[in-house]
Amino acid sequence: MMWLKKKLKSFLMNNICHYFRSTINNNEFANKTLQKLLIIAAFKMITCCNELIDYFRRDALMKAKLDIKICKCIYSVVKSLFKYLVVNVDHPIFQQENFEQFFWSSIKHFEVVFRKKGYLMGRCARILAAR
Repeated sequence: MMWLKKKLKSFLMNNICHYFRSTINNNEFANKTLQKLLIIAAFKMITCCNELIDYFRRDALMKAKLDIKICKCIYSVVKSLFKYLVVNVDHPIFQQENFEQFFWSSIKHFEVVFRKKGYLMGRCARILAAR
């Protein structure tokens, strides 16, 4: 599971470092850029999850827990992403008070993309929607 978390986190952090420089200085542009990155990250996550599902295909115990572990991975990475945007970006657009809104809107992007690919990630989409 650490492999999946590292893949998602490195993708988002590399892109955040590239896009969230001092050139992004208004809230609307920052939100649009972040939305695009999260949608792309969700599609990348589906690809990685398919590899993970194939890897654990014969392990019934792990396969039963996989969807929950994938969702926990997403929660953890979104929290890390917010922390990075608040602490490490010069002149941050997002403030500590924005965490809850940021977190749930980020999770919503994953849920929407997963729901579109329901035959692959339907259970994960339902878990994300339930929380």
